[in-house]
Amino acid sequence: MMITDLPKQIPGLDAWAACITAKSVHFPRKEGRNRAGAHSDIAGPVLTKSASGKEYEYIVVDDYSRAVYMRPLRLKWDAPEAFKASVENESEERMREIMTDNAHDLSMGRMRQICEEEGIKLHTSVRYSPEWAEAYNAATYLHNRTPTRALDGRAPYGVLYGVKPDVSHLRVRSRRAQRTVEEA
Repeated sequence: MMITDLPKQIPGLDAWAACITAKSVHFPRKEGRNRAGAHSDIAGPVLTKSASGKEYEYIVVDDYSRAVYMRPLRLKWDAPEAFKASVENESEERMREIMTDNAHDLSMGRMRQICEEEGIKLHTSVRYSPEWAEAYNAATYLHNRTPTRALDGRAPYGVLYGVKPDVSHLRVRSRRAQRTVEEA
């Protein structure tokens, strides 16, 4: 189930990971991957709303498969309902715990109620420890189909769904576009 037909390095695909790494201000969890756990955060507001009028992103990372789920939001207070949808729809595995920052939207009120109703243990980290709608969709899509050393060269999509992801439609951007990105 490993993707073997990708080049070792694809220009531009490492920019998102490098950006996230550069902004990281905390150490990774040491407990290892947990089949029933996840991390979540809210990004935004972005400077320019998406075509559908959304300016926040709710992001969940599955601890076991490292798959990333993303839901565009109009308001950050919509995050608990996005969380509930991801718990109910995205995975066949029952979620038992979630790690969020200590922001009110992800640790109090409706979020806490959902976790209690579903029997999910809610862990919080330091408040405001950060991790645009169409751009996040693209990054999420690529991340889930890109092999990673943490999964022994397998892609999160393959681990999660048990099938090799189809990457035949992905293209390397033109040299001109690559130069523009490098100059920025």
